[in-house]
Order: sequence, then structure tokens, then C-alpha cells
Amino acid sequence: MVGGGGGPLTRILNFVAIACGGMLGLVVLIVLFETAAGGGSNAGSPPKQVAKQEDSKAEDRKYDDVATVKYVVEGDTIRIVPAIDGANEVRLIGVDTPEAGEAKTGDQPHGERASRFTESALDGKKVGLVFDAERKDRRGRLLAYVYPMGDGMFNEYLLRKGYAQVYNVRPDDAHRRESVGEQRQAKERGLGIWGLPEDRRCELANHGNGIGEGSPACKARLNPAPRRDSKPKHEHEAAAHSGTSVGPDLDCPDLTYKQAQAEMAADPSDPFNLDADGDGVACEGLKGGGGAASAAATAGSSAPASASPNP
Repeated sequence: MVGGGGGPLTRILNFVAIACGGMLGLVVLIVLFETAAGGGSNAGSPPKQVAKQEDSKAEDRKYDDVATVKYVVEGDTIRIVPAIDGANEVRLIGVDTPEAGEAKTGDQPHGERASRFTESALDGKKVGLVFDAERKDRRGRLLAYVYPMGDGMFNEYLLRKGYAQVYNVRPDDAHRRESVGEQRQAKERGLGIWGLPEDRRCELANHGNGIGEGSPACKARLNPAPRRDSKPKHEHEAAAHSGTSVGPDLDCPDLTYKQAQAEMAADPSDPFNLDADGDGVACEGLKGGGGAASAAATAGSSAPASASPNP
């Protein structure tokens, strides 16, 4: 068949050309797709690894510095690598765990437990460090809030579980309010150190949290207040040594001079104010025989009043 569109051979050649062009275009598209996806022979790191590295860098930027915990010294102190500013020991800010393994003072209650807890949470882990106003303490240790990667502040976690008490030293107290709140919850629930018997809590350090040696509760335990219903000792002693039948509220007119001196000797604190002028001599006016009791004694004896015995 002959026409303006060419013969059969021409049509076949056109079809082959179109088919080859389509195949070539498809190959080009596949190559372009693999190159964009990182699948080419000259491609760099796989996309997932690149994304992971970028996420890690973004995480690190949240902290002042990043390190790995080499080992745990005790509950509130860790050793890191690499060293930062020449220091490889970090003291956690705002908390104090009971001492563990102290040669001088010995272990405090819950000290070993606090150390094991920190070890299980941080040992060998990468952590972020955030510093406060002062970067180091007097011993050259770094002072920091410690964050296990992808987790919250470990300092507050110690308080929340009752392994530590609040210990803020200015000016490093940026999180004091949050710390006190965590401690309050642990105390209300009786967790950790807050669940110890009272005598054991008195073995801890005192940081003004109502716990520890020298706290009001521990002082009251060592020096209990006298019972309100107990009677003063002199109430019974006065009648015994004076020989009178007077009650505990004694006055000079109720006594002889000798009895007044006996009362004073029995209790030099002078609870009845018999020594009004404070010279150490009770009821000096009775020395010449004054006083109701003295007059009665004089009336029943033959000796003159001036012959009263000397003190």
C-alpha cells in the first residue's frame, strides 16, 4: 500500500525508533532515580545513617558538653571520659546522696543503694552535661545537671526516687524549685531515705530538709522534753528537810531562819525567791527571830528569841 505516510518499511522503522527512544528514556529515569536515592556506585553514607548522625548532633547541641560515664564514684558523683576543662569527675548539682564506702565515717543508710542505682542508670552511658553559674567546685570537680541521652535530668530523678535529698549551694540553684517539688513527693510517699526509721535518718547529713544529724527532729530525740505532769523534785524535799507542813509555795514568814537556809541549801536555784537581794542568804529578816513560824517557836520555848541558832 503506497501513500503520503510512506511504505510499510518506513512505518516499521518509525515504530522501532519510537520504541528504542522509550526504552532509553526509561533507563535514564531509572538511573536518575537511583542517584537521587543514594543508590549509585559513587553515593556516600546511606540516608538513614546520615539522618541518624544529624539527629545525634542536634541532641548534643542541647547540652553544654557531652561525655561518656567511665564509672560511678557514688550516688551523686561520676567519672567521665574525655575530661572537660581538665576535669574528669562530675558532682551532680543540687542533690546529696548518702555516703558510701567512706573510710572515716563509714557507710550511711541507703548509701550503697544510691550508688548502685546511679551505676545501673549511667555507667558506660553517653550523657549530656549542663552547667550552672559556677562550673567547678573547690575540689576541681565539674558541677553539672546530668542528662542520659534522650532522657530527663538524672539529678531530679534521684530526688524523685528518694535516693537523695536537696542540697543547693548558691549560685548554682537554677532548678531549686523543681528539686524541692520532687523531694516533697518522695517524702510523702516514704520512698528511699524518707522510709528509714527515725534513728537511721538521724545518721544522714543535715541540709535543712528536716532530716539528718542535728535537725530539729533528731535533737528532740536525743534531748526529750520533761513530762508536763511531773512535779519538781523540791516539792517533796522541802517538807523532809525543813520539818514544816507548808506546801510548795513557801514564803519567809512561814519559816524559821534555819529552815530558810535549809531550803536554800536544798535548791540553790531559789524557786521560792527566799533570797530577795541575791546575796546567798535566805530570809535575812528572820535572823533576829522574825517570821510567824519563828514567833510560834519562841512562844513555846524558854530560850529568848535572840538565842536563835546561827546559820
